[in-house]
Amino acid sequence: MYPELSILGIVLPSWHLFFVIAAISAFLSFRSQSWQEIHELSPIEQSKLYIAVYLMTFLGARLAGLLLEEKIPLAQVPTELFKIGPMISFGGFLGAFLAGAFFCIWKKLDLAKVSDAAFPCGMLAAALGRIGCFLNGDDYGTSVVLHGNNIPIWAVSFPNHHDSIPRYPIQLIETFFLICLFFCLKKLRHGILRHFGQGGLFGLTLLCYSIQRIFVEFFRGDVRPMLLNTSISQAQIICLAGILFSLIYLATKNKTHEAT
Repeated sequence: MYPELSILGIVLPSWHLFFVIAAISAFLSFRSQSWQEIHELSPIEQSKLYIAVYLMTFLGARLAGLLLEEKIPLAQVPTELFKIGPMISFGGFLGAFLAGAFFCIWKKLDLAKVSDAAFPCGMLAAALGRIGCFLNGDDYGTSVVLHGNNIPIWAVSFPNHHDSIPRYPIQLIETFFLICLFFCLKKLRHGILRHFGQGGLFGLTLLCYSIQRIFVEFFRGDVRPMLLNTSISQAQIICLAGILFSLIYLATKNKTHEAT
């Protein structure tokens, strides 16, 4: 669509611009929530946590892109890691979680409480990041089945693909769902915490994200890692594991919370 955007005469890669916008938006949302609920996390510590998570999100997403999409030899990873290229969201999520977990252990913070504040903000970041994918023509949808020459008004084609195939705007569909999820979690926050206790928002966010991602993957038309020779993507397998983990986690949290 628009792989590059010109702002005040400066040409910027669309995806990486929205990666930065997403990270900043998530941080501002997290800071607002932290001031209310995580009093032991000072503004300076919040900034340190943000820098660690930001760097590990980028490195995790880029490393996954190099190994799973570009499939380069391990020896070339150090020289390619900081170059602009493919990035995979699950690598970024894993990098962000590890950075946050290590930071909480280091600073002796309650990981469940920090995760409750951070994970819904991650949905906002993912939503904005998908807009960058749309502009870049990445992670595009499958082609739309046409009846005659009537192309649905919502179908999109990507000029940088050098074809005129109408496709599902799956990136924007995911953006819409994740923004709705972010605001729903924000609205229902206190009720969820009363029901499940600390960690409930983390578990519910993971559950909802995993379910929607499995659905979205069925409408993806781009080349991505698949499970052997099946039509099931590796992302869907990861999400199935995420659903199983979050259900067990939420059930455990609910029993523990009721007991206390």
